[in-house]
Amino acid sequence: MPITRSDKVPELLQFSDKTVLVNQRLLIKIVGGDAYLAGQRIEDVASGGSAYFEFENPNGSGVYANIIMISLSGTGNARVNMYPKGRYTVTASGTDVEVLNLSPASGKTAKCKFRYGGSYTLGTPVIRQVLPGGSRIRAVGATIMTDLNLRMPEDYSLLAEIVNQSASAEDFSAKIIWWEEQA
Repeated sequence: MPITRSDKVPELLQFSDKTVLVNQRLLIKIVGGDAYLAGQRIEDVASGGSAYFEFENPNGSGVYANIIMISLSGTGNARVNMYPKGRYTVTASGTDVEVLNLSPASGKTAKCKFRYGGSYTLGTPVIRQVLPGGSRIRAVGATIMTDLNLRMPEDYSLLAEIVNQSASAEDFSAKIIWWEEQA
């Protein structure tokens, strides 16, 4: 049953499918079996080394990918660079990550891909952030979240590069939540 706006909610705050908040919209997509979660950790990234995470909506998928959250975390300090399609080239594809449907009983599988590792030729990033972290006594790691609300068409991708700025090898991870709808 869709959650719709009441007469007290201005049309400006309403999506075209009549939902009011992103959380309500996500709930509807979860119930319909169209929302997904994927995440991966890369361990022992050398000092000065990079961890790569790529999200792709492949050509021919037939869907739009609606990213609502990307979460990046680590045990060490890092710089985060994000590159959309056209700002990087895949030299060697990363490893596919298993994707979890947030309504497993639906039997639906994601059309989009989430990968870690691989090698890339990088251009200029469009997002540059700092990931505070730490692995020694009293050092506290952190999570940065990018609430993108990005609608990705077919044949579009996004690459996150996490560059370890710590003096030692550290672990880094990425998690993404999205839903898919017919293109």
